Amino acid sequence: MQDAMVNYCRIAYSRQMLTNKACERNGNSVVLGNAPCEVFKCKPGGHNDYVFIYTSRATNAHWERLCEVIGREDMKSDPRFKTPPMRGNHAAEINVEIEKWTKNYTKVEAMLLLGGKGVP
Repeated sequence: MQDAMVNYCRIAYSRQMLTNKACERNGNSVVLGNAPCEVFKCKPGGHNDYVFIYTSRATNAHWERLCEVIGREDMKSDPRFKTPPMRGNHAAEINVEIEKWTKNYTKVEAMLLLGGKGVP
């Protein structure tokens, strides 16, 4: 697990080296502003009832599949969410819509539905 976490920290470390400023704390999201990249509540709402959803900045494929899985295909054509940077600017709005969906499923159900469509 430590090896995996150090790997994810490399982006924050490299940004800190370039700017000579400490990185801001981002909680569960990533430094690059990917959206969605967050931990979402699932039912029944206990201490460990969360699912982590991440979409890549490299392509819109994850985003489009995610919209299909959560039944919000309209979000694929929303101009606010057209590109990864634009989605990063509207992460809070996106996260609200995703959590409306995740709260209807247990974490296992959500992971199976998302993973079945190729959404990490």
